[in-house]
Amino acid sequence: MKLAIIIIFITISYTSFTQRLPGGVSPEGNFEIDKKRNNFYAGFVAKGANLLNDWGFEIGGKVGLNVNSSWVIGVGFYSLLSNNLKVWDNKYFRNNILVLGYGTIETEYSHKITENLRMSFNLSPGLGRADYQNFSTYGTENYSSGNWFYFIEPGLVLNWKISDIFWIGFGYHYRGSFGVDLYGLKNSDISGSILSLSITTGNF
Repeated sequence: MKLAIIIIFITISYTSFTQRLPGGVSPEGNFEIDKKRNNFYAGFVAKGANLLNDWGFEIGGKVGLNVNSSWVIGVGFYSLLSNNLKVWDNKYFRNNILVLGYGTIETEYSHKITENLRMSFNLSPGLGRADYQNFSTYGTENYSSGNWFYFIEPGLVLNWKISDIFWIGFGYHYRGSFGVDLYGLKNSDISGSILSLSITTGNF
């Protein structure tokens, strides 16, 4: 999945760049300074997630469509990379390391502040799966077979244009999780503040 996101990211970057000749001139010889070159975008996203009274590191990617100059819609896929988020097991007196992966529907409305700066409101409902790392290796009893949950993640993102087709975004989000039913884990444990850093390519 991560390899597919990288390939899509590079493809969109290349097609965005090659549809114009130097100086903003189209192959037909017309100036197209303000015209969009395509309507697709792709991005890498890193997140700091405040879960289980600690901070974890998540990474993922997103792809989608620019509906117009203000609205975008797409999908995202993310996973928790850090191993420091732990749940205490009273039965076996050990810590279980949380494993987390999820997908989102990415909807975003942007307000243009300046030519190179915009503020975006992002709303991302999603579906995820939580489990514990190597949980079944302990003893004969295994309380964990993984758990699907759903969530909603609204946020604000400040986007800065760093080149003709690349944007960097700094965001604050809040994740509210529902339906968590994993041994030792509850909704509030994987709900909390999210800080994000994104690099996006496309035309906006």
